[in-house]
Amino acid sequence: MNEKVKGHFHWKALFFFYGPATVDNALHGGSTEAREQWKRHWAERKRLAAEERAARRS
Repeated sequence: MNEKVKGHFHWKALFFFYGPATVDNALHGGSTEAREQWKRHWAERKRLAAEERAARRS
């Protein structure tokens, strides 16, 4: 990365102290259980949104 990029030092320092970002139980987390949980959650959100739209139309 170009050293002249504004704020580069701060990101470099954060990465040095904290290491790479990791996300547990996320879609890209890699576990099959996490992906299935995300799919169930997404389906539930779609269902609730459809119910809310139907209620507003009534």
